[in-house]
Amino acid sequence: MKFSITSIEIINFRQYRGDHTIDLKHDKKKNVIIVQGRNGAGKSNLLNALTWCFYGVEAHSTYEDNEKMPIINTSELIALNPNQKIQSSVIIYLQTDEGAWTIKRTIGGGKHSSGDPYVDEESTLTVIRPVGGQDIPATGK
Repeated sequence: MKFSITSIEIINFRQYRGDHTIDLKHDKKKNVIIVQGRNGAGKSNLLNALTWCFYGVEAHSTYEDNEKMPIINTSELIALNPNQKIQSSVIIYLQTDEGAWTIKRTIGGGKHSSGDPYVDEESTLTVIRPVGGQDIPATGK
């Protein structure tokens, strides 16, 4: 199956605070997309968002000293009140030779009553694809 990524929606993922949509549409004459930015702008985390959404793997999830770096935006986690929850999601929109697909991975987190932040251990994957003229969702880990 041939496919192309038409856009990526990133919600509270790493340094992407809030909801951000990155348009990756292209045409046959201009089929290359260049991602450019200063250090710390989020270029690597854009790749991390893709690999996490597709495979559930966040390759850069630890600092050099092995301290865990949360997938959910740290500023959003800190801003929560005790017992509040938040989600981080990456949604990839694909155009395939079978029609439009949507791939979404979500993970939750929040603050315990003590005020300590947490991120859930497992994420949820949802794939929506066309089957017989209808969009059919499938959910897993």
